[in-house]
Amino acid sequence: MASTGEVWLVGAGPGDPGLLTLRGREVLERADVVVHDRLVNPALLGLAPRARHIDVGKSPDGHGYRQEEINRLLVELAREGNLVVRLKGGDPFIFGRGGEEALALVEAGIPFRVVPGVTAASGCAAWAGVPLTHRGLASSVTLVTGHEDPGKPPQVNWQRLAAGTDTLVVYMGVGRLEVIVSELLAGGRPPGEPALLVREGTRAGQRVLYSALRELPARAAEAGIGPPALLVVGKVAALRQRLAWYEDLPLAGCRIALTRPRLTFAQPAGGGGMPSGDWEMGPWWLAGAEVGVYHLLRLQMPPDPGPLRRAVLEVGRFRFVLFTSAPGVEAFFLTLRGEGRDARSLAGCRLGAVGPGTAAALRRYGLVADLVPRTHTVEDLVREVAARIEPGDRVLLPRSDLAPSQAEVLRRAGAGEVREVVAYHAVPDEDEAARLARDVRARNVDVLVFTSASAVRVASARLAPGEAGMPQAQKAGESAVGEEFPLVVAIGPVTAAACRQAGWEPDAEAANHDRAGLLQAVVEAWRRHRAGSPGVER
Repeated sequence: MASTGEVWLVGAGPGDPGLLTLRGREVLERADVVVHDRLVNPALLGLAPRARHIDVGKSPDGHGYRQEEINRLLVELAREGNLVVRLKGGDPFIFGRGGEEALALVEAGIPFRVVPGVTAASGCAAWAGVPLTHRGLASSVTLVTGHEDPGKPPQVNWQRLAAGTDTLVVYMGVGRLEVIVSELLAGGRPPGEPALLVREGTRAGQRVLYSALRELPARAAEAGIGPPALLVVGKVAALRQRLAWYEDLPLAGCRIALTRPRLTFAQPAGGGGMPSGDWEMGPWWLAGAEVGVYHLLRLQMPPDPGPLRRAVLEVGRFRFVLFTSAPGVEAFFLTLRGEGRDARSLAGCRLGAVGPGTAAALRRYGLVADLVPRTHTVEDLVREVAARIEPGDRVLLPRSDLAPSQAEVLRRAGAGEVREVVAYHAVPDEDEAARLARDVRARNVDVLVFTSASAVRVASARLAPGEAGMPQAQKAGESAVGEEFPLVVAIGPVTAAACRQAGWEPDAEAANHDRAGLLQAVVEAWRRHRAGSPGVER
């Protein structure tokens, strides 16, 4: 029998994945099973790619696992020998029922640990520009739940609470907002006291409704503010008028679908990142975006590894070795290691890299690219190499099986041998493509970002213009913005051409065909969109 495992109760924070603690991330990366709430940001589950994921969250209509069932599940999974992460929104011990789960584990003899999280009160208030305490305005804060068991007598004395604290933060109170406000007013809270509701706090869908306390229920109903939302009452709420900061970020309110391949044959040396493998999401999050990564292609080693193996064994014969992608670098060196060799095999070779990402992949193996074209396309890399070729030079190009041949250009320049070998095989991931299609159709994506022509082709098969609720194909130069489809941004001209072929005129194309250039293109497209939609409330 397997030895007993353990359970970690981990706070996921209020929504933004960057608010997860370092300890929480470490535990997720080690997890065998992740038992998570419905509202946990899906990006956090990407930190536990090898773990089994179990959604035990309750839907708005109350359907889902009962607490007793969750308790039993945690015990059973731990008794199987698993390291179980119970990933809970906010903080496990603040209106998260973490105490109940911990007690159930103790009674069953299961070891447990706790990783605190940023609770909604502090996280959502901060994102709304409201300090819960402030000298001269508030020296006390009370956290209370507005959701009580309808089958039991009320436990919260709102009138007494009204006079007992400077700042009052109410979790899960939108459904009873009119009653709560009425009781607070009866308990002596001033009718004109500042108050606000924060819906989907710290997420791109965040909406903040500021009002006098007396007017809040009517204004909330008019604005259609529903759960999940947090109520903040107190003088500090007025500071939002001067301290609101999130809305000023360049990508505030922007939900991005970033299409990326998934590398299945090797983990990039020094790779990782949070939570999308070889891409660091920090700059996107700091700009205010909420980013969902969709791995539309799985990159695998080629079905016939023979040509690549022969190429790495003979690499010293080539004057130029041209890498057209970071995955090509990883596949090449994985094969090189498999043959018992290392980077010394490339001594004497001149190395080309299509862009800074590919050059960075080479640096992880101690190699510096001799040539990186100013514009980061394979065609420009090949043209620059062609200008340097001497008669008889041999050129090796490890590439994807989907990449077009570049051999003719190099042969015309005088190359004696041009060997193009398939370094990796790209396979469409239909599950990821279906997930992207569902999110686009559900209007959960504001900007659709394509990093390769191959990704465009996979996506367009599911999102064909004019079909299944998608808009008709656009004319050249016509914006993709509309009620039915997100903005479209392409990393470069080849990808942009694939978008047009699919019927989507890109709203922006990166001037520099790298990650920084792509982010800048998204920022500019989103700025133009917001400037043209002044009435949109998010």
